[in-house]
Amino acid sequence: MRIFFYYFLLFFEIFAFLVLKNHVFAQEIKKDTTKNTDNLTEISTERDISNNQILDKARIESLIKDSDRFFFEKNYTECLRIYEQIYYKEKVFSPRMLFQMGFIYEGLGDYTQALYFLNLYYQYEPNWQLIQHIENIAQRHRLKGYANADQDFVLTIYYQYFNEIWITLMVFCILLCSYIFWYEREGNHIPLARKLLLFFCIFVFFLSSFWLKSMPYIIVAQDQTYLMSAPSASSDIIQVINKGHKLYTTRTKDIWHEVYWDNKKAYIRKSNVME
Repeated sequence: MRIFFYYFLLFFEIFAFLVLKNHVFAQEIKKDTTKNTDNLTEISTERDISNNQILDKARIESLIKDSDRFFFEKNYTECLRIYEQIYYKEKVFSPRMLFQMGFIYEGLGDYTQALYFLNLYYQYEPNWQLIQHIENIAQRHRLKGYANADQDFVLTIYYQYFNEIWITLMVFCILLCSYIFWYEREGNHIPLARKLLLFFCIFVFFLSSFWLKSMPYIIVAQDQTYLMSAPSASSDIIQVINKGHKLYTTRTKDIWHEVYWDNKKAYIRKSNVME
C-alpha cells in the first residue's frame, strides 16, 4: 500500500503541474493585446480582436527597421517617436525595443518612463546587472518599491525556467519512486532519509507553485497622486506621492488599484499609473 501512496503523490504532482502551467505560470504580459517577439519575421499580424483590424506586417517591419536605423545613428528623438507609435498604436513590441525605449527615456531624463520600460524588458530578459541598474535609478530619485532586487531576480528566473524545474523534479521523483518500488519488492528496507527526500521534493515544489507568485505591479505616472484609504474619491487621503514609485497590487476594483504603501493598504486611481 505504501508504494501506491508514493505514486498517488507523484500523479497528484503531475496534475498540479498541468493545472498551474495553464493558469498560474503563464507569463504575465502587461499589455494583454500585445504580442512579443525579437524576430521581425514573427511579429504578429493580428490586432486586438475587439477592433477587428489586421496589422500590416510589412509596414510594421519597415517602421522597426527605420527606428533601429535612427537608434544606431543616435537620432533618439525620431527613434522614440516611431517606437511609441509601434508600442501604443500598433500594440506590438520586442524585448530589444523595450530596452532601447528605456535607454532613450533615461537619456532624456524621464526616469518614470525609463523605469517602466526597463521593468518590462526585465520580464523577458532578466539579468542581475539590469535589476541593479533599475535599483540605482530608483535610489537616485528616492523611489520606493525597487529595493527587493534579490527576491525579484530569483522569482523571475524561477518563473522563466519553471517548466524545466518541474520536468527535472518529476523525472527525479519517478526515478525515486521506481527505486523505492523495486527495492521494497526485493524485501529490502528503504532508509527513512530517502523517503523523506521524496516527500520533501514534492512538498516544497508543490507549495512553491502556489505561493511563489510574482505580484503584479504598477508605476505611478503622475506627480501629486493621492493614495486613498478606500476605493472612493470621498475617502481619506493617506498620502500624496510623486511619479516613479513602484507599487505592488493585490486586486483591482472599478477604477482603483488596491496597493500597499509603507505596509498600509491604500487605493490609487488607474488613471494615475502605468501598468
